[in-house]
Amino acid sequence: MTAASRLLLASVLWLVSLAGVAAPADQAPLAQSALLTIHASVTQEWLTLHIQRRDNQNPVISKDVTVSVAGHPAPVSAQGNGAYTIPLRQLGTSSEPVLDIIVGHDGIREILSGKLALAAAPAAPSGVLGGHTQILWWVVNITVVFVAAILLSRRKPADKEPDGPPK
Repeated sequence: MTAASRLLLASVLWLVSLAGVAAPADQAPLAQSALLTIHASVTQEWLTLHIQRRDNQNPVISKDVTVSVAGHPAPVSAQGNGAYTIPLRQLGTSSEPVLDIIVGHDGIREILSGKLALAAAPAAPSGVLGGHTQILWWVVNITVVFVAAILLSRRKPADKEPDGPPK
């Protein structure tokens, strides 16, 4: 394996590791009971609840999941993989809404409650590129890595010394 191909491989592996997103399980749980753990992830428009069994971390797939925010019911959409989404606008104006989550599973219904800490709303994208600046940044980075790999792979080997082979 040449030095250029090693550099290219290391660069690709580094970029892939940067592109990975931490699983919600790496965060502190929003709520948990003896049987279930609920993690939350937030995007600009959605709150996603990831419901897992506490003993083996398998997702809980149920049609009996309801959520209320400060006593008001919120619409929940099951994603089929243990994830349930709620429109963020349903959480109200509080930066720390209290969620009451009822999960029906294995013939029982559990009520879990947790306080969700929401960060300040991100600023709207501005400029000519809008929200595509992150994609452009990745394209530029990958292009630089490939150009460097090509340049390094075309380097000429060091000249041999006149009195014999290189040391």
